[in-house]
Amino acid sequence: MKTYLIINKIFIHSEVNHKSFLAEFGKKLNVIYGANTAGKSTLIQLILFAFGINDNKTKLIKILSENIFTRLDITIKKDNENIEYTFVRKDETLFIKDSRTNKVTTYSGIGGNSSVEHYKLKEFFNNLLNFDLLLETKSGISKAPIETIFLPYYVSQDVGWVYLRKSFSNLDFYKNFKEDFLDYYLGI
Repeated sequence: MKTYLIINKIFIHSEVNHKSFLAEFGKKLNVIYGANTAGKSTLIQLILFAFGINDNKTKLIKILSENIFTRLDITIKKDNENIEYTFVRKDETLFIKDSRTNKVTTYSGIGGNSSVEHYKLKEFFNNLLNFDLLLETKSGISKAPIETIFLPYYVSQDVGWVYLRKSFSNLDFYKNFKEDFLDYYLGI
């Protein structure tokens, strides 16, 4: 059975400037539009950041310098069940609350993609979303990074669809990525 991720809302607060931003999303299709430099890509990058993805931190440097925290509320539809999760990220710490149990899991030190906590976070996402893509590296086969889960839905405007894997910087290190990734998403 398929697993669906629904983003309900994102809240961002700057402790330096005492400014906040809230975006609530509808149940169906949401269209984010606006002029160049209006913040469309920044919003998407902040959503990815709230999930624990670090790849776009350099693009968010100005916002992150304002000592922000992000809160992301999502729903996972899996096995005819809706489960709500709340993600709160502050710097290198991510808190995830499961609405079924009210349990809060903390991942501290997720700022580095090779940290132990980031690997634990990857396992959490793999289980949560039934994501089991394996990719080939120089040292063998390993589970795909978190970024790969979101790749079909986020293509960086810097690279476009032609260089899909370049939307996230660390995907260049995987052999046969393009074929393996596309085969996985096409169910081959």
